[in-house]
Amino acid sequence: MDRHLRPNKFTDRALQLLLMVQRWLPNRSVVVADSSFAVLKLLAAARDTVCIVTRPRLNAALYDPAPARASDTKGRSQLKGALQPMFTQTLASATTLWHEAMLSQWYEEGDKTVEFATGTAIWYRATLPVVPLR
Repeated sequence: MDRHLRPNKFTDRALQLLLMVQRWLPNRSVVVADSSFAVLKLLAAARDTVCIVTRPRLNAALYDPAPARASDTKGRSQLKGALQPMFTQTLASATTLWHEAMLSQWYEEGDKTVEFATGTAIWYRATLPVVPLR
């Protein structure tokens, strides 16, 4: 046994599995996963083939999309825009627009009404790929 091999990460194996399932079932493109799959490298690698629905970290730094670059500027274009409020600030804000949806057959409770807020953002961290979120 070679002791110099590094172990595979959970997210590396998950990406392999997601790509295999996408190849086997090309018409199915949405995967629902728990928060352990909310990893920038995994989401960035799978974003062109599979849509992953997961709960991001509550302290994730989310940004507005990068503004359009003027044609007469020098240097590389921006990767991100302004910083958005944290999830905890959005929850506490009185200006957050909440929507309601009815979920039928909620375990043994029957129908259940849930409230949610939605928006778009860019999840960015230095040296890692940029991932668009909704």
